[in-house]
This record gives sequence, C-alpha cells and structure tokens, in this order.
Amino acid sequence: RLIRIEEGAHEATEVIDLTTVSSVNLSKKSENIVINKIKKDRIQKLSLDLQNGQQQVSEIIFYSEEDEDDIDAEIRLNDARKWDDLLRKAMVY
Repeated sequence: RLIRIEEGAHEATEVIDLTTVSSVNLSKKSENIVINKIKKDRIQKLSLDLQNGQQQVSEIIFYSEEDEDDIDAEIRLNDARKWDDLLRKAMVY
C-alpha cells in the first residue's frame, strides 16, 4: 500500500492498494520556449499516473505551474523519476 498525503489548500489523504496497479507512467506536460536563441523545454505539469489496464487508479502530481509552490520543476522531475522507479520495483511480484 502507498499512502499519499496532499498538503495545502486541498488537504487530502489517499491509500492506494498497489495490487490494483498494473502500470505506472511518468506524465510530463511541457512547452518549447526560446530564450536567447536557445530552445528550452518548460515543464508545466509532472505526474505519475497509476493505472489498472485503461482505468486510472490515481494520479500523483509532483509539479504543476498552477500551484503557488516555487520549487524548481527539474527538482520535481528527479523526485518523480525516483518514485516511478520505486513503484515499478514494488509492482514486481
């Protein structure tokens, strides 16, 4: 089981039964921008999508530019990759 706690204005707790999860996908929504003639990928949203077949079990959001949190998206990307790896290993029976 995975316990997800969301803090902030929309506090919530969710217990996720990992036996119901068949796949974990790192989802990254971004847009290309140009700064000083250099193309850069600006991350808008990062999440881990936990699915059972085609049905979404849960979405764990690591970064959303809509939030007032000022943590760097690249730091959150590293965190999301770590959790993606941990959850994939936990799913191997």
